[in-house]
Amino acid sequence: MAEAATTQGRVFTVGMSVEANAGVAVIPTQFPELISEGFMRNPNRQDITGLNGSRSHHSQATAEGNIDARGAFSMNARKQWLRHILYWTLGGGNENAPTLAETVKTFTAEVDTSVRVLTYAGCKIGTLELTSESNNPLIVNVSDVIAMSVADAVAGTATSPTRTITNALMMHHALTLTVDGSAMYCNSYAMTINNALEDDHFQNSVSRVAIPEGDRIITGSVVADWSVLNAVTRGTWTKFVSGATASLSAAYSDGTNTLTFTMPRVHYHEGDRPPSADSRGTIFDTIPFQAKSSNAGLQDELTVAWS
Repeated sequence: MAEAATTQGRVFTVGMSVEANAGVAVIPTQFPELISEGFMRNPNRQDITGLNGSRSHHSQATAEGNIDARGAFSMNARKQWLRHILYWTLGGGNENAPTLAETVKTFTAEVDTSVRVLTYAGCKIGTLELTSESNNPLIVNVSDVIAMSVADAVAGTATSPTRTITNALMMHHALTLTVDGSAMYCNSYAMTINNALEDDHFQNSVSRVAIPEGDRIITGSVVADWSVLNAVTRGTWTKFVSGATASLSAAYSDGTNTLTFTMPRVHYHEGDRPPSADSRGTIFDTIPFQAKSSNAGLQDELTVAWS
């Protein structure tokens, strides 16, 4: 018996590009180096049975329902790809100066599995998480991509990828974190942008006809040393307890480019007050936060700048 052929994960290629018209697929131009991907097509097959004089379910009672196309992926942060992800997630401005908008951008994701080529059109990023910790790079987790439709094609029809790495990795040790203008050392930093996408707008269609945005929520956390030498941590805790807000800035550098996230009104919430100890070792405080705008209707809870 001949050995069965296998397809290794290394042959997967994902290409992406912003769309001019939502839901109309375009040829991908960005081929990011991914850590992992998880695009899927769920046909939601329905078993619609009736009283037929038997306990068996016949094949004619099975019907294909709404096609749920969605995905996820993660990658190490490099400017050449992250600038597009941030622009699509925030929705306003452009790749080099993204701003918050009421609607986010749609993009096409072409997934070449070497067996089939799946093209996801009308993709929107629901949840983007940026995390870094000591001795590691900034990780970009796009855990919730909702697509309007997906097309299936045979192997060999995918766009030929072009992947030239032009930017260095952004590492945690190149992070400059400030709270109310004071620098803070931290073991890890995380920020999540949740666009609260609605994924159930199919109406009388097999594919989604729209993916509306809900209330945007920007949250995060900082893990810092709870030390008498770290006055910033204590000051943060004081604001946390009182319910006051503070400004928070996180700037990552790759040695040439700098990416700065600025949240002028951060509210600290839902954490231990004060942190607890479980050993004689250093006590680390997890400080969760949520970014807020200044007034209703003002999208200034977060600004993103490349320099």
